[in-house]
Amino acid sequence: AKGLSWNAVEIPPIMPKPDVIALTGGYRRTPVMQIGADIYCDSALICEVLDRLAPNPPLYPALQAAQSRLAAAWIDSALFTATVA
Repeated sequence: AKGLSWNAVEIPPIMPKPDVIALTGGYRRTPVMQIGADIYCDSALICEVLDRLAPNPPLYPALQAAQSRLAAAWIDSALFTATVA
């Protein structure tokens, strides 16, 4: 919908993922997006970057984007704490 050109790369579902780890500096999850020398390893950040590059149509309206970032931060911290404990 944004009209941006892109290429897909197959990422193995389980370890080892030598190409991904080398690209991301050890981050093993997907999705990962590379634009030039920049690597983005977070879904919310990837959406923000795509919206900055091609604002229309937005992936998230402004208010929804702010709410999504707050919800994601809370879920990340709550799930991390619950999982580690």
